[in-house]
Amino acid sequence: MTTRRMASAAEAPPEDTMPSSSPGPRGQAGYPAAFFSVDLAAAARRLLAFLRSESARGNAGPRSVRRYEEMWLPLAADAAGGGGEEAAMLVPPPDVHLVWLCHCFHHESYVAYCASRFGRLIDRPSILDAENEEHAADCCRDIWAARYPLEPFDLDSSEFDGNNSNGIENDSANSEIFMMVQTYAGLADHFASPFVSEGVYHVAARRRYTCFLDLIRKGVCTTREDTRLVPSLDILLMWLAHQSFPASYATDMTLMSIKDSVMKMVVSYGEVASEETVERTRILWEEAYDEPYDLSGSEVDAAAVGTAREAFHWQAAASEEDTNRLYKGLQPRFLMEVCVFLKGEFDSEHISKEFLRLRAQRCYRSLKLDKSVSNLSCKNWQKMWHMYCEFATRGLTIESH
Repeated sequence: MTTRRMASAAEAPPEDTMPSSSPGPRGQAGYPAAFFSVDLAAAARRLLAFLRSESARGNAGPRSVRRYEEMWLPLAADAAGGGGEEAAMLVPPPDVHLVWLCHCFHHESYVAYCASRFGRLIDRPSILDAENEEHAADCCRDIWAARYPLEPFDLDSSEFDGNNSNGIENDSANSEIFMMVQTYAGLADHFASPFVSEGVYHVAARRRYTCFLDLIRKGVCTTREDTRLVPSLDILLMWLAHQSFPASYATDMTLMSIKDSVMKMVVSYGEVASEETVERTRILWEEAYDEPYDLSGSEVDAAAVGTAREAFHWQAAASEEDTNRLYKGLQPRFLMEVCVFLKGEFDSEHISKEFLRLRAQRCYRSLKLDKSVSNLSCKNWQKMWHMYCEFATRGLTIESH
């Protein structure tokens, strides 16, 4: 069986379209309304496209950091003009672009760095489609060649020797920025699941990211300074996509009155979170929105995602999107991930049934997954069944026996 893609079974409520400067007001279905100054779904799509590209998987090391600091940032600052109100519509070399993104992911550090060197924030251009991005890269290549005739725009494999991480202590490259790049070395693999690139996933993720920011605001308002929140896979994607446009991110966080609280409260990528912190995040989310925090395709546990990816040969499917074309005699099989949650307390003295059974009305009609009723009482949402099934599966039913 060859898998081309996998969809998330998590269905999001309709997107709230009411503009608001903060997540405080409530939109449809009781979820916080928010207006972002950048299209987060499109930003996530472009971020994923870059992370999955061959050019982004190169060896970005000390030489790339030097090119970023000594060549690209001065060029970008000059191209933006003295005012620097708008970013120049230029895309840097791939290795430099990767360093730039990793630096932007550390928003407070990036803002302070730009202020100390240039007296203002150097923003990334809002280029959200492949055609304009290619044009911006071509324009930058010409400007780069005129400004740095002895430094190649694109580094080939033979020119990556200066990117060896050995001896970074004695290198002129900024070791702090280099460590940031090292931190995000596995980011592309973290988002390798094919369904992460689907538009419906981004729409649902944007709504959940809005709710996540609302939790931060609530934590600030209740002065729970020790509270820390762990972003799930989809929320992390939206957060990084948002941070990749530093000016928009700073503006939005200021309007939401959480600018100084996000980095203090959110567990960043690469940081190890305790099980207690993860569970606390789940509880706060359920109390606020009465829905499970862990949804299909939106897990907090990276190991769980890795297990599913290995079981369904995710790496091959993600790297070769048209794999099925090599096997025209085979019919593509589309899979979806389904999580069934249950919440409630049961009076065991008045329960005559022994177990709950999950069945499918169409396809897999012989499927019977049973759960003992004696273990079902729970005040919080608990995951009862976690399955992977074909798109033809319709009408899941829960029966009591």
